[in-house]
Formats: sequence, C-alpha cells, structure tokens
Amino acid sequence: LQGFAEAFDRRGLRVAPELVLSRLVSTLPAVLPPESEIGDEATLHAFLSEHPHVTGIVASEYGLARLAARVLRAMGRSEGVEITCFDHAEAGVGESAFVYVRQDEAAMGRCAVKLLLAQIAGERPPAQHAIDFQLVTPAVLA
Repeated sequence: LQGFAEAFDRRGLRVAPELVLSRLVSTLPAVLPPESEIGDEATLHAFLSEHPHVTGIVASEYGLARLAARVLRAMGRSEGVEITCFDHAEAGVGESAFVYVRQDEAAMGRCAVKLLLAQIAGERPPAQHAIDFQLVTPAVLA
C-alpha cells in the first residue's frame, strides 16, 4: 500500500483510509479453506454497501478483481465501477476484462537475486527498488 499512497501523494491526492480494504484473504496460498472466498464476498459486499459512492476498485491481484466483479454483479452495480488490478491470469481463457498493471516479473526476479547476493556479501542494499511496469487496457475495453 505504501507505493499506492506515495503515487497519490505525488499527485497532490490523499488516500482515504476508510476506503482501503485489506482484509480479503481468499486468494492467499492454498492453505486457506474454500469458505474464505464466501467470507471475502460478504466482507466486500458490506464494504461496498457502506460506501455506495465508490466508482473504482484497485485490486492487488487478478483473483480479487474477479471477486469484486462478481460481488458488484450480485449487487446490481457492475456498471459505473471501474476495476483495475495487478497482473492478470495469462494462462486464463480469453482477455482480461480489467485494466491491469503488468509487472516485469523477470526483472523483479533478477533484482531480488541481485539484492540477495549483495546482502550475502555484507552490503546493505537499498530499502526500495523501482521496476518498470505497463498499464494494459485489454482490447475488450478499448
């Protein structure tokens, strides 16, 4: 969330803490039971009911974007709410229905190894490292 808040700050905007929902767990590694998705749907439904003015959702991953779309459809609110996410299921069927941030995962891996080797060598690597990305608007939305 830090990078998200910093991006807002650079543009003179403020992230409203009451509009940040970070309690969704259903897309975490498979150690969680399937009913966690039902819990996440209920949490998101309650959140969106409490904040009917929300017109955009930024999801940390594609699975959460799909969950948000499903909840919005069930609420009859799928029109007028833009969903954006990080990455998208390349192996999935068809185009992504969301605008998404395509991260350079290969560069992220190379950077992680480089930073790890620096730590092993006793160096103190920087606390943050920026890696390029692309904002992708799928053809189905263009």
